[in-house]
Amino acid sequence: MNKVLDYIKNGKGLGLRFLLLFSLIISIIAAVQVKKIGDNFVPEMQNIADKLLPVKIEKGVIVAPTNEIKSIDVNFAGQVFPIVLDTTVDTIDPIGLKPGIYIARKALYLIEEKDIRIIDFQQDMELPLGNYINLFKKVVLITSIVFAALALLIPFVFYSLFAVLYAFCAQLIAKVKKTTLEFAPAMRLAVVAYLPTLLLGLLLSWFGLKFSFWLTFAAVLALEYIIISAITDQTKQEKPKRVNKI
Repeated sequence: MNKVLDYIKNGKGLGLRFLLLFSLIISIIAAVQVKKIGDNFVPEMQNIADKLLPVKIEKGVIVAPTNEIKSIDVNFAGQVFPIVLDTTVDTIDPIGLKPGIYIARKALYLIEEKDIRIIDFQQDMELPLGNYINLFKKVVLITSIVFAALALLIPFVFYSLFAVLYAFCAQLIAKVKKTTLEFAPAMRLAVVAYLPTLLLGLLLSWFGLKFSFWLTFAAVLALEYIIISAITDQTKQEKPKRVNKI
C-alpha cells in the first residue's frame, strides 16, 4: 500500500501508460477473437464463391451470368441469412425482404433489420470460379490487424477521458478531506482507482455479467476516497511533532 501511495504522491507522468497497456491487452484479445471467427468462416466464404461465381461486371451491369437466380443460406456466428444473385432483373424492391444480401444486375442490396443499403456497381470486375481460400485468409488477417488498431486507440482515448473526469473527482474529494491534490497526482490516483474496476468488469464479462457505468463510477469514487484518506493519514504521521520549549 505504501508503494501505491508513494507512486501517487511522488511518481512521474499521469499513469496513462497503464491505461495504454490495458487497452493493448483488450485489443489483442479482441483481435484474436475476430481472427478466430474469421478463420472459421473461411470455408463458408469459399462455399459462397463456389455457389455464386463466376460473375462479370461491365459498365455497372452484371453481364455474366445472365437470366439466372442463385441463392445460398449463410450461417455466420449462429445467424442464418440469405445471399441471392438474381440477374433476371436490373433492380430489386427491397421492401419486405428478410435481412440478407441481394444482388441484381445493376446493384447490391444489403438489408438489415432496420436499415437498407443500396450499392451501385461502379467498376468493371470479373470474378472467375476458383479457390479463394488463401485470399480469404489474408482478408481475415488484415481485418483482425485493423480491428486490433481500432480496439487499441478507441478504448485508450475513452479510458483516458474518464481518468481525467475521475482526477477532478479526486481533487473534490481531497478538498472535502481538507487537503490539496495537484492534477498530476490526481491523475495517477484516478488511474490506480479506475484500473481495478476495468479489470473486474473484464473478468465479469467473460462470465456474461455486466459491470454497469454507475457501479463503476461508485466503485472508483469509493477507492479514491479510501486512498486519499490513507494519503492524508500518512501525511499527518510524517509531519514532525511540535516540541514545546520550557
